[in-house]
Amino acid sequence: MQGPSPFLPLSTIRVVDFGRHVAGSHATRILADLGAETIRVESFHSYDPTRASNPIPGGEPGSLDRSALWININRNKRSVSLNLWHPEALGLLKRLVSLSDILVENFHPRVTEAWGLAYEDARKLNPALIYVSITGFGHQGRHRDYITFGPTAQALTGQTFMSGLPGKEPAGFGFSYLDHMAGYNGAIAALAALEHRHETGRGQHVDVSQIETGVALTGPAILDRCVNGRAYRRAGTPPGNRSAHRPACPEGIFPCRGEDAWCAITVQDDAAWKRLAGALGSPAWMEDPRLWETARRLAHRDEVEDNLARETRRFGKFDLMAMLQAAGVAAGVVQSPEDRAERDPQLAERGLFAAFRHPDLGTWRTDGLPFLVSGRRAGGAVRPPPRIDGDNGYVLGEILGLPEKELRALEAEGAIS
Repeated sequence: MQGPSPFLPLSTIRVVDFGRHVAGSHATRILADLGAETIRVESFHSYDPTRASNPIPGGEPGSLDRSALWININRNKRSVSLNLWHPEALGLLKRLVSLSDILVENFHPRVTEAWGLAYEDARKLNPALIYVSITGFGHQGRHRDYITFGPTAQALTGQTFMSGLPGKEPAGFGFSYLDHMAGYNGAIAALAALEHRHETGRGQHVDVSQIETGVALTGPAILDRCVNGRAYRRAGTPPGNRSAHRPACPEGIFPCRGEDAWCAITVQDDAAWKRLAGALGSPAWMEDPRLWETARRLAHRDEVEDNLARETRRFGKFDLMAMLQAAGVAAGVVQSPEDRAERDPQLAERGLFAAFRHPDLGTWRTDGLPFLVSGRRAGGAVRPPPRIDGDNGYVLGEILGLPEKELRALEAEGAIS
């Protein structure tokens, strides 16, 4: 199986990946995409739960290699199966750590301490090691022992409270946003620590807090409360798809021809209203002089937007967007995942989605890193995610130098399983 290009910037870096769920695995995905030899440490007794996360295309629930989430955040990696509650396996892991550049983990702090692999232990094995920890509250402070996941950390930052529809309870993002943001922060900090090591020869402990990651995203709301005394969730706020800061009418998501098809439209001034009317064929209700001024349209907002919805249903969503944009009206299709992956010309031009060959599912497309370097996509998906024991021979035999006879003995003892 082809591996990452030797010309990628991290092709000389080795990463021990203790990621579980999303946060740690996302950080190591970025490092792997940039060329780092990234080795996941799991076992059949204790594997990453995302291996069995739905949806599982082409497989039964409980399959360990076909989860769409698992595939997305673990491509370009290797794996070794070590039962870390066995002393021989723990010894092998410590040898691997001593030969690596970066370790990424998002366990509860007491777990690595029990293994004798907390940062202070690991730095004795490898003083140049960059040790990245990702937890809800971080490894310092009175809350270090609290267990969180992305959605619960999100709630503690206030972001869940800030998300929802008017008159409804707070809803949250419906997405483990802080897992991904913490992963990005962990990868960025690891790259900075590599530069520090290049200058000093010393490793560092990178301690990422998901809570702190999320609090930074609530800045405008906190500032508004501190300076203006305004609470974020007031009656009718957030105002659905309507802007809270610059009233416009019509503004929102409007239905188009077909099932679950929508187009976002915003008319910010009276000139845009006239352009919208012209693009739609100047229906009689839009020629009413009472609607030529924004203030009057706002006074009859629901009626205006209900009437507009009847007009937009006549068009396909992409046709409507193109027609309105050509007329100078702000409009954009509400894209489905399939639209983004298969039909978005901008993403296609930039080559966001790459394909690799999955041993069970055939050709699989997934997103790459969200930036170009000198006009080329940085990194990319070239290796499918590993099976739990998929690289035992390489990791234990080639990197650690164990002879075949010793490998078989360790398997019989349950250290490799």
